[in-house]
Amino acid sequence: MQERMAPFLVVALAGLLVSPSGCRRIETPPPGSVRTKVVYASDKHLGFPGAVRLHDGTLLVAFREGSGHVSPDGAILITRSTDNGRTWTKPDTLADTIFDDRDPSLAEIPGGMVLANFFAIEDGPRGRSIFLHLARSADEGKTWSEPMPVRVPGMSWVACSDNILPLPNGALLLPAYGNPEGDSVNSAFALISEDLGMTWNRWVLIARDSTGQVGYNEPALAILPDQRLLCVLRTAGAQHWMAVSFSSDWGLTWSQPVFVDVQGEAPDVLVTRDRRLVMGYRDFSPRGVSLRFSYDGGRTWEGEWPIYSGFGDLAYASIVEVPDHQLLVFYYADRAAWRFGRPEKRAAILMARLALDPMRPPTGLSASYKDTATVSLRWNRVRSAHYYRIYRTERPDALGEVIIECTENQCLLRVDPADSLAYYRVTAVSSTNEGLPDYLVQTPPSEAIRPRRSPHKR
Repeated sequence: MQERMAPFLVVALAGLLVSPSGCRRIETPPPGSVRTKVVYASDKHLGFPGAVRLHDGTLLVAFREGSGHVSPDGAILITRSTDNGRTWTKPDTLADTIFDDRDPSLAEIPGGMVLANFFAIEDGPRGRSIFLHLARSADEGKTWSEPMPVRVPGMSWVACSDNILPLPNGALLLPAYGNPEGDSVNSAFALISEDLGMTWNRWVLIARDSTGQVGYNEPALAILPDQRLLCVLRTAGAQHWMAVSFSSDWGLTWSQPVFVDVQGEAPDVLVTRDRRLVMGYRDFSPRGVSLRFSYDGGRTWEGEWPIYSGFGDLAYASIVEVPDHQLLVFYYADRAAWRFGRPEKRAAILMARLALDPMRPPTGLSASYKDTATVSLRWNRVRSAHYYRIYRTERPDALGEVIIECTENQCLLRVDPADSLAYYRVTAVSSTNEGLPDYLVQTPPSEAIRPRRSPHKR
């Protein structure tokens, strides 16, 4: 037993330093590395963590504990950390109804209120019922209100798997999925609240297959840098290919979902402070938990980054950003606590700490006409850049569309003299030796370029 536990002890202590005052602090892990910590271990089944970082830096993680993956004794527990995940409190009970409570998610809304959304399964004499619940905390997650059922007219059952999204217009969106009455497959939708979550009187459809072949489940939402909304979806009946949909009117209408080149389940998406878009999900090859990054607003995903590999019941990543360009990825693994030095326990809620390598943005971007049909762009070289992407837009507040990629810090663009006013941005893209996915940073837009008429034309 000692021989098996020793390697885990070494890993767990790696990176811990002792300051002169005797207090321990966490060393920032090098880019590309993954450090895993047990947040909580139990003799029961653990699953579906949902994490949030509050305005004061406190981390909250809610999760389900029960005798099985689906069991009537499922309850929602919550733990907290005030030192960026180094230590965690003994879990308290957030909700424990007479039903199987499961899949909790957390969000802090304007005013400091924390909302927890989850769903419950009731097996009764009339069959199985699945419906949403919402609980509120006015003291940063220390105490919680009694869970409030949230009914959705027109749905035979409703579930959720990701957190409520506060919008700049003051509304809240609760991503959910379920079975519209009369349909044979699931659809994804969003509930809307305009009174800080007290009532949810409207819902809008995000994704529905009218042919009855593909089901859309477990929607996850994010606000993109260009102020559009992104929804990433798990699918059923499509060989696990995930799909995305977009909204340009704060969630009132959504584009037709399209498949992306990722096979997975249970997505969570996050836009970091430096505008990187990251997705965590249950992977299939290898089975486990992985991250991917997108550099075009979620249309394509690159650089698979495995966080955990294993078999059995696992995953449901929840991503939080903390200072020093670090991500914390929370997930669960049933019957795997022994892998992390807890052989006496069955399951664990785990936290992976990852460092993203910050890269300086390109600077000094200038644009000028070389002739009536050619624009010349120049910028200062970024030392660690592998290549650059050039974006063009007609709006100074938008990233625009990629028009070319180049390896040098200058390029010539062929343009149509009849085009209107245009802005250009340059992003630097880099891959590190540690196998980090490519990432980008962007420079402010160039001065507006107006088409020039040929001096030979009158």
